[in-house]
Amino acid sequence: VANIVDVPASPAPVRPQPGVIGVVGRLVDIKRFDVVIDALAAVRHSLPHARLVVVGDGPERDALEARAHAAGVAEHVEFAGALDDATTRMLDFDCLAVASTYEGLPNVALEAMARGIPVVAVRAGDLPRIVQDGITGVLAADASAAALADAIARALTSPALQASARLEGPRFVRDEYSPGRVREQLLAVYAQLVPAPK
Repeated sequence: VANIVDVPASPAPVRPQPGVIGVVGRLVDIKRFDVVIDALAAVRHSLPHARLVVVGDGPERDALEARAHAAGVAEHVEFAGALDDATTRMLDFDCLAVASTYEGLPNVALEAMARGIPVVAVRAGDLPRIVQDGITGVLAADASAAALADAIARALTSPALQASARLEGPRFVRDEYSPGRVREQLLAVYAQLVPAPK
């Protein structure tokens, strides 16, 4: 019940040629942003307009910039740094990638879904529960760069998935993680823990 997400009045804009992959988080090894960079290199073979926006900062930034150069995609990766309001920058994304092999329930995935942005994720933590494959995003077959690239390409090239995510993502977040829903869940827990007055 800790995750509370506001659903905006309107989802992210529709673009005629989706190609912006976004990641958001602290630049640390556990987030596996290196895998996303490698996936971008693979995606660009079939979608040469694809690019990556990295929102966040941390100790792995230099290593990730070097990885982008080594993969030949440095000019297609924007390191935006830490932002006060990352959710506003999400409006530029055509999909959000979550490659962490260890996760609980990442708020960033819910924030993207609330904006109708498809989430491409590995099968870690609660991600398979909140990311409905083919409906609110795509679950990668495994945690490899190749599998993530396949999932990203599917998210970017399927108008049906984009349309479904715009409708079902906000609906799911509203139903399960809105302030009102979380309040109901908390009250239910309190009712079980606190004895009724006699």
